[in-house]
Amino acid sequence: MKKTIQQHFYSSIGLGMFSVLMGFGLKIYLASVISKTDLALYYTAIDIFSFSLLVLIGFRSSMVVTYNKLKEDHAIVNIFRYFIIGAMLISWAFVLPYVKHHFNLDIDYWYLVATIFSMSLYLYLSNHLVK
Repeated sequence: MKKTIQQHFYSSIGLGMFSVLMGFGLKIYLASVISKTDLALYYTAIDIFSFSLLVLIGFRSSMVVTYNKLKEDHAIVNIFRYFIIGAMLISWAFVLPYVKHHFNLDIDYWYLVATIFSMSLYLYLSNHLVK
């Protein structure tokens, strides 16, 4: 069944509200278990990753234009998926170890990995082309 623009709009509002609530919950939890200095470095690393994900927001416009020309949605969505997976894996392999060891960050890897994964998942779900 085909979704209307209004249904997509309501879905995006729900996803946005869920994301904000999860973000606040995570920040409250982390503030209680991580020292303030480490928490500041953690949020700095997350902000840097967030700025790199902002590049992908323009990717949505490119996807729409390409779809209008080619009507080839599977190829477009696959490119988007691969790019997000690649960015996530590069972050896990290079950025997180660098930040953790270079700045002597006393935060478990699973906090960092879960944050990068959740940000990537949110980006994917909020920019996904749906039939």
